[in-house]
Amino acid sequence: MGFLLFLVGFLGPIAVFILTIIDDTRDIAVAIKYPLSLIPLFAVSSGIITISMRFFIALLSASESERLRVTTPEPFDDVAAGVQLKMILISIPIYWLIIAIIDSGLLFNIA
Repeated sequence: MGFLLFLVGFLGPIAVFILTIIDDTRDIAVAIKYPLSLIPLFAVSSGIITISMRFFIALLSASESERLRVTTPEPFDDVAAGVQLKMILISIPIYWLIIAIIDSGLLFNIA
C-alpha cells in the first residue's frame, strides 16, 4: 500500500507535469489530474510543482498571440495550485465521513 501511495503521490505529479508539457498529451494530463487530486498526497505534491512552475505552465497554456503578455499567476489561481487546494478541501469532509462510518461500526460489525 505504501508503494502505491509513493507512486501516485510523488511520481504521479511528475508524470502529469510531463504530460502537460507535451502538446499532444495535454488533454490527457488535464483529464487524469482531477480524479488523482482527490488523493491528498498527489494534490500536495502536484500543488508544490505547479506553484514552483506556475509561470512556465501559464506560458504553455497561452496561445501564440498571448505569449508575449503572459504574467505570473498568483499561487492560488487555478493555473497554479487552486485546483489542488479545492480538491483537498472537498476531500477532507469525504474522508472524515468515511472514517466516522468505519469508527462507528456501521460498516463493519466488529465485536
